[in-house]
Amino acid sequence: RVRRAEQAVKCGGAEDGSVEVLDMRGVVKKWALVAPMPTPRQMFGTTACRGHLYLIGGMNDEDDTLYEVMERYDPKTNTWASRAPLPVKTYEPTVVCHEKSLYCFGGLNAQDQPIRQCFKYDPLNNIWKKIALLPDARGVAGAAVIGDDIYIIGGRKATVDKYSPMAYRSCLKYNVTKNSYS
Repeated sequence: RVRRAEQAVKCGGAEDGSVEVLDMRGVVKKWALVAPMPTPRQMFGTTACRGHLYLIGGMNDEDDTLYEVMERYDPKTNTWASRAPLPVKTYEPTVVCHEKSLYCFGGLNAQDQPIRQCFKYDPLNNIWKKIALLPDARGVAGAAVIGDDIYIIGGRKATVDKYSPMAYRSCLKYNVTKNSYS
């Protein structure tokens, strides 16, 4: 059975740090500003997990500063909390929630090149741990969770020139139980 979403969230972009929520429960659908994210940035990974919204990594567009920061938004209290930083600075990571954990795959580094590093985050203990490296460095990928498998779809390949990025057509399947790709 598919559950209908009750809210949609739009976060930041550039330097403003604004966050808006679309309430889809009533007859009239409307956007409302909520508490701004503490670290204004863009190109961060985001996912919802256990009733919270997580923003991971990202970049400051003014000076290309990369972040390892992670912030959690609680819609019930309209507040943000800093959580354990990602072990690497990256932007455009692929982030998903599986059961009670967050998974972060790849992203782009300060040279605008994809990375292979991947991590699992335990929200209850506020701890990141390394998991199997991506077979190929990639960032800006899509992802979906089905059962114990996380599908990492497409993404940007490493290139000589950041202005002519190449895209993957492949789909990787990461199994959370086996900590491996196929």
